[in-house]
Amino acid sequence: MPAINKARENELQLKLYQKSRHCGVIAMLCSIPMLFSSALYSKSLPLHFYTEHNPPGEYLNEQVQVSGATVALVRLLQQRLAEPGDIELLPWARAYEYALKQPHTVLFSTVRNPAREAHFQ
Repeated sequence: MPAINKARENELQLKLYQKSRHCGVIAMLCSIPMLFSSALYSKSLPLHFYTEHNPPGEYLNEQVQVSGATVALVRLLQQRLAEPGDIELLPWARAYEYALKQPHTVLFSTVRNPAREAHFQ
């Protein structure tokens, strides 16, 4: 697997930041390491990744694959942490419901607010 140098990583993060149009992506970027923390304790259980259609961060490309700036960042983290897993694009309500009820679930990107605070670690 090719290594990404620090300058390229910073460039990708800057592009992601510049393309972000809402605070949810920024809040998600700050909490991504926590999203993967449960994987460090239970490598035998795969993580399930869910997101919604929210371009330019998350969308289906011409090959009907989940793509976008935020998806690229999540895939980079998956690679670095050796955490394989498909990313599924769902309607927000369904993805959120899965995150609330299924263990080992990663939901991105989301806005942190008082109503949701009790549901996330």
